[in-house]
Amino acid sequence: MFIINTQAVLCVFKKRESMNKLQKFRKKTKLSQAEFAKELGWGQSRIGNYEANVREPNISAAQKIVSKLNELGVACSLNEVFPS
Repeated sequence: MFIINTQAVLCVFKKRESMNKLQKFRKKTKLSQAEFAKELGWGQSRIGNYEANVREPNISAAQKIVSKLNELGVACSLNEVFPS
């Protein structure tokens, strides 16, 4: 028999929901993860990990991502891409 903690499950889904906004905004640039990462001077896996919620960017990395999105013509704010 399995007991599921619904509060924990909801928390996990909420985190995934909020972090997946990076993928949504990156796709507006029409760039792949690898292409977007190259624009930032990073490896593809770093962007992939952020989008998959394996890693969470620090404030400096998050600001760099939003700045690059804006530079590439995607109007967005830090809070839109990385909601708290």
